[in-house]
Amino acid sequence: MEEVFLQLVNFSVKDQDYKILKNLNLELQRGEIFAIVGQDGSGKNAIIDGLIGKLPAEGRIIQLGISLPFNLIELKKSKIEIVNQKPKLLENMSISQNLLLQFSFYNKKLNFLYLYNKNEVYKLTEKVIKEFNANLKPNKKVKELTLEEKKNLAFIEAFAVNPNVVILYEPSENISLTSLKNLHSMIKRHKSEGKSVIYITKQWEDAL
Repeated sequence: MEEVFLQLVNFSVKDQDYKILKNLNLELQRGEIFAIVGQDGSGKNAIIDGLIGKLPAEGRIIQLGISLPFNLIELKKSKIEIVNQKPKLLENMSISQNLLLQFSFYNKKLNFLYLYNKNEVYKLTEKVIKEFNANLKPNKKVKELTLEEKKNLAFIEAFAVNPNVVILYEPSENISLTSLKNLHSMIKRHKSEGKSVIYITKQWEDAL
């Protein structure tokens, strides 16, 4: 019998007094890619807003039998990464600095690496960017990137830390076929390592 790795139980989300998502139940197996497909206005965005605590949520999120709070930082601590439709990045910092902050969330020693050896930080982030086959320059400011480049950076941030689960919301929007194929390669590799992905989209062809 396959192991249930992550569950949403009677998950509902409110916006003021109106429930915009009602009683979503989901069981995610280890190494599974789970697609949620729905039209605009069907409550897909509410899944993300409820999970990260942006909107009030009811029900439970359970990882390996342990209930987790609806809070972005607490989900990250449980190795659940979320990539939103419009990536949340630090615009005035470089690609390298954004990646380092993500890595240092899981490995605090990297903060000291940045303070004392910025050249090593550059080499580290350059290596990661190449590993994920992205055409990004580590020293470039995020505010100078196109939306597609920002999304590619967000994908790398999520998958490079090897989380248990990556939740992607409308990942194929505003990216080229080349970037989409690269994302699919990241997802396949993540699955092969026994990790899971939840893929939320309105594009049913993309979810196949």
